[in-house]
Amino acid sequence: MKVYNFLNPSVNPVQQQKNNLTRQNGKSSTNKVSFSELLDKQLNSESELKFSKHAQKRLFSREINFGAKDLDSLKEVVKKLNTKGAKESLILMNRENQDNLAVVVSVRNKTVITAMNSEDLKDNVFTNIDSAAVL
Repeated sequence: MKVYNFLNPSVNPVQQQKNNLTRQNGKSSTNKVSFSELLDKQLNSESELKFSKHAQKRLFSREINFGAKDLDSLKEVVKKLNTKGAKESLILMNRENQDNLAVVVSVRNKTVITAMNSEDLKDNVFTNIDSAAVL
């Protein structure tokens, strides 16, 4: 089976691949990353907090916005909960000049599962959590 390069038909696909792999000095340009760079990247990605699709929908539908300060506080409390061995946690956030929030977080996965404002907190029961934190 022949593969054609429609952008530049004069270039042979095999020749193009070889050109992509070599630098001008003839050495391979495969991206070699040091161990310390990989470790730094992994540590930085582990400190990031993710939001599940469900949480994203709830944040949008309930018009809940997180500021940088809120996210930093949330990340810090998740780190603390992780050191205590928590798995699924309810985090109550008292925010200045804004609605208070309740956030359920999977501590091990560093993922926000759901979030609700103070209106939605009324008459609500939280199950399958093993810890709670108040900010």
